[in-house]
Amino acid sequence: MIKNIPYFMLYDKKYIALWDNDQPGINSKKEATKNFGMLEERKFKLLPPIKQDGDRRMEEMYSTGDIQKIAEYLKLPDYSDYETVVAKLYDASPLQKKKVKTLISKETIENFNKLSKLIEKSFVRNYGEFE
Repeated sequence: MIKNIPYFMLYDKKYIALWDNDQPGINSKKEATKNFGMLEERKFKLLPPIKQDGDRRMEEMYSTGDIQKIAEYLKLPDYSDYETVVAKLYDASPLQKKKVKTLISKETIENFNKLSKLIEKSFVRNYGEFE
């Protein structure tokens, strides 16, 4: 993420930088703030925490079993990991993506709704609108 920020700035692109809410992610966010300053820091976000303990990685945005349900639907091997499933889902058709939304749990949907609100709020704060 840190390597991409200068390009967003150079080409005047709207962006929000998002890191896992764990120690490596927190450290990366601090490093980005140090490198790019407080004005850019307003665009740096951590994933919403799971509970009060704070930690959350992107893989944990999905409830237990949801990644496997998606893997099964996409006809991936049983041992498929998060990265494989998300990469395959990225290339899936709009119809497949719509079907996947019916397979995932309410908890996963709520997690991504929180994340979407965080991103939207940050875009509005930084750019006056959400595109």
